[in-house]
Amino acid sequence: MRRSFRQLETQQHALEYAQRLNNEWPERAQICQHIAQQVVHAADHLNTAAPHVLELCCGPGMLAEALLVALPTMRYVGIDLSPTLLEFTR
Repeated sequence: MRRSFRQLETQQHALEYAQRLNNEWPERAQICQHIAQQVVHAADHLNTAAPHVLELCCGPGMLAEALLVALPTMRYVGIDLSPTLLEFTR
C-alpha cells in the first residue's frame, strides 16, 4: 500500500516510505550530500565547533544523517508533521 507521510503509523511504514522516496528520486542522496557540504562551508565561517542546524520537514532523516556525518559536533533539530517520521529519524 502506498502511504502518504500522514498515514505512517509504524517504523516499518516509515522505512517503506523512505525506500520509496529513494527509488522515485534517486538523486536525493546526492542533493543531501551537496546540502551537507554547503552547511559545512557555512559553519567554517561561523568559527564554532558545534553549529546549530534546524531542518524543517526532515522526513525520514536522510539530510540529518548526511549532516551528522559531515558535522558530528553539530546541534541538530528536525521538525516534521509526522510523529512516526520524527521517531524514525531519531
